[in-house]
Amino acid sequence: MLLPVQIVFRGAEALLPLLLALWFGRSPETDLYYLASALFAVAGAAVSAAFQDSTFIPILTEVMILDPNSVKRVAGSILTHTVAYGSVIAMAMGAIAAILFRLRYGGALFVLAVEMTIPFTAWVIAVGARSFYVGLLNAHRKYSAYPIASGSGIMVAIGVIAIGRDALGVLILPIALFLGEIVAIAILMMISKSAAIHLTWTFERSEPVRRFSRLVLAEVPGNVLTRINPTIDQLFAGLTSVV
Repeated sequence: MLLPVQIVFRGAEALLPLLLALWFGRSPETDLYYLASALFAVAGAAVSAAFQDSTFIPILTEVMILDPNSVKRVAGSILTHTVAYGSVIAMAMGAIAAILFRLRYGGALFVLAVEMTIPFTAWVIAVGARSFYVGLLNAHRKYSAYPIASGSGIMVAIGVIAIGRDALGVLILPIALFLGEIVAIAILMMISKSAAIHLTWTFERSEPVRRFSRLVLAEVPGNVLTRINPTIDQLFAGLTSVV
């Protein structure tokens, strides 16, 4: 039953690069966008690593079995720490990106680069929250939630790009991606609520939360490394003017 849902909703993600090529083509502005997206993808990988692999689900499943009354506090604490940690990572990458852009661009391109860092920074934080809810719902065996939410978010992003591309140009791209993530998070939250999955926002560091943090530190470097290569590709493509 999951396969058709994956095909229909996740298939929308494959449309985005094709539409970007059709609508924007190749220009210094699009090169800037792809470089910025590659940089912030590194930050996104650092925030979402624990939820895309195996760390979060087994810990939460264990808590659900051994101490079900503490699930909402453990999960809520992990979400609270994720948002806080993601905010720090996103702002740090925003500062790094601003420095790189200052060295790389000038004039209108530099202004555009700085404008892009704001929605991209917000996007990184949203990616962390969305990844948390995906892991939370997977732990509760709500596997179709992610493709439905992700596909809906991508379709919203495509719609925003279609409407705003003439007025804002390439700047609309990170804004649209951020709004798509917000829609995906809203859908995941509604599914969680309908499944009676409740959270308590807290910074409480219980034993499962501390164990989760230690495992995340082991997983994040590997996920970040897989995202560095596209960033280097974009840097060298820009430096050598490869079309």
